Amino acid sequence: VRLKDTVARVEDLEAGASTRGAPGPAGPPGPPGPRGFQGAGGPVGPAGPEGVRGLKGEKGDTGAQGSQGPEGPQGPEGPAGGGSGGSGLTFKVEIASTSPFANNGQIFSTVHLCSQSGAFATGGGARVLDHSLGEVVGSLPTKDGSDNPTGWQVQILPKASNNIPHEVWAICATPVS
Repeated sequence: VRLKDTVARVEDLEAGASTRGAPGPAGPPGPPGPRGFQGAGGPVGPAGPEGVRGLKGEKGDTGAQGSQGPEGPQGPEGPAGGGSGGSGLTFKVEIASTSPFANNGQIFSTVHLCSQSGAFATGGGARVLDHSLGEVVGSLPTKDGSDNPTGWQVQILPKASNNIPHEVWAICATPVS
């Protein structure tokens, strides 16, 4: 390079002339830079419309039983009794013990009638003294021709062919005049 050319070039630079030639083609894009800081959040928007109502759920479990309520008020006095009536009843439990022979599996009946004339049965029952031999399977009042309960009948189912010791009782009421 000649000195004259270099001096001319320096003078051009001092006068504001560009030392660059025409721009070349653009290169490929560079890699992305680091992520910047997150900015402040914006204001809250208005509430949206109410959603669709959901389906009805299944029935829940039954709750615990509540506590007992208070006692109710006393009822009104009943009407006065009528008629001459007797002076009351006397009650007596009459028990009969027996031990008949019975065949296994064949139900048999035992009856106890109230012993006093005019008495009627208000209840009754029975028990087998040895449960390995049989069991009571029925219990009901006996009735006379006027349909009055006069004693007690029970049915026993033997579990063995044997004597079946048992008791039958009737609760007998007799009118007192």
